[in-house]
Amino acid sequence: MPATPPTRPADFPATPRRLVVAVALAVLLVHALVVEWVPLRVPRPAPVSDSAIVAVEVAPPPPPPPAPPPPAPAPTPAPRAAPAPAPRPRPAPARPQPAPPAPAAPAATAPPEPTPIPAPEAAPVPPSPGAPSADAGAGEAAPASGGGAQSTAGGPAAEAGKTAQVHAPVQLSFALSGLRGGVQPWSGAFGELSWRQDGSSYRAELALKIFFRTIRRQTSTGQVSPQGIAPERFTDARKNESVAELRRDSGQVVFSSGAPPVPLRPGAQDRLSVVMQLGALLAGDPARFPPGSEITLQTVGPRDAEPWVFKVGGEEKVSVPAGEFVARRLSRQARHAGDYALDLWLAPSQAYLPVQMRQTEPDGDVFDLQLREISQP
Repeated sequence: MPATPPTRPADFPATPRRLVVAVALAVLLVHALVVEWVPLRVPRPAPVSDSAIVAVEVAPPPPPPPAPPPPAPAPTPAPRAAPAPAPRPRPAPARPQPAPPAPAAPAATAPPEPTPIPAPEAAPVPPSPGAPSADAGAGEAAPASGGGAQSTAGGPAAEAGKTAQVHAPVQLSFALSGLRGGVQPWSGAFGELSWRQDGSSYRAELALKIFFRTIRRQTSTGQVSPQGIAPERFTDARKNESVAELRRDSGQVVFSSGAPPVPLRPGAQDRLSVVMQLGALLAGDPARFPPGSEITLQTVGPRDAEPWVFKVGGEEKVSVPAGEFVARRLSRQARHAGDYALDLWLAPSQAYLPVQMRQTEPDGDVFDLQLREISQP
């Protein structure tokens, strides 16, 4: 049997469609008013005040602690010396073997011949104490026999290690006497010799003065070595100054006067340094220069460089303003016109400093310097 649709009760009235639509619109309107009204009632947050901001300073992290220093290496133990080998035992001495029986002697034998005794050898003859050695340091000495043998200063034998004893710094004052032009004596004249050296270099200066006016001045500068004095520059000033340079690197002597250069010999001196070098040689070993020997040194002047030969004499007593001295005399003679003679008296008690110097010029001038005072610079 077919089902029948349900029927509304008679008392439930039918809902009109317009009423439903009206109710829906009313609900939507209420919702819209609520949405519009709620934002106006919510309180807005107050603005942030600057005074409320708190500055927070963040400190940097502390630096890491320094690394501990590396431990010092342990000292290396010194190597132990190897033990000395034990001495080997000496072999036991062999037992002596019994000597074989001696053969029977013959009935008659000849007597043995005597052994000759050798003659005693002759003892060597010692050298003469007066003979000089073959070399003389920066100068050569030779015994005087007839003309007197001589050799150039500073040759191969001169470099065999002989030394000279150069004097310490000193100041010498001299009284000057003699003749001017061979006739008129000097008046009010004196001389001063200044010697300075520091063990490696030196400076020497000789000034001749009259009433404190210098009439002649010589200077010498150079080096000091175990062999003595090695000049490098020499000046001689009267009215004009002349200069000579001893150039040891090129082995030449060069003159400012225009004279041609000449070869420089080992051990060469100049006309002022030669006085101090002769004293240094004698102080180094006086026995090498006995009386009668000669010392030859190439000596540089303002225009030339010639070998000067000094003959060594014996001891003499000299009297000078500074007192009396026992001195060794060394003399050289003029070799040609324009050259001059020179005599030196060197006192052993003053380490062979000159106590008197006499120079005879070719024009007749004589300069006789006699020691007046020795002082320290």
